Amino acid sequence: MHQENKSKIDFLVRIIVWGLVVILLISLARNISRSLSADERIKEANDELSKLADENSKLKDELEIVGSDYFKEKEARDSLGLSKPNDIVLVLPPDDELRKLVPERVRKEVKLPDPNWKKWLSLFF
Repeated sequence: MHQENKSKIDFLVRIIVWGLVVILLISLARNISRSLSADERIKEANDELSKLADENSKLKDELEIVGSDYFKEKEARDSLGLSKPNDIVLVLPPDDELRKLVPERVRKEVKLPDPNWKKWLSLFF
């Protein structure tokens, strides 16, 4: 009977040891999987960081251009119609009026391309 109890205890110890081994293997596999996915996330984050750094550099360059006196002056001239005191301002009439001023033979030679909506319409119909 003593031998029988000892074999049952040995069997129970083996089951517990094998159970612990299986649990440790599962835990190890999960940790390896997490580590690999973390490496992938780090790689993606580094790629995103690189893209954002490039974009930041471009925006800084653009900000430097926009902040320059030349750009401010150009915007004031273009958007607001301002000029310097010695500038000559040339005001052109609308396109229809300009076409009327072009000689007849030149008007016939110059054929304007079709507008985009006509090109799309001809493409589909």
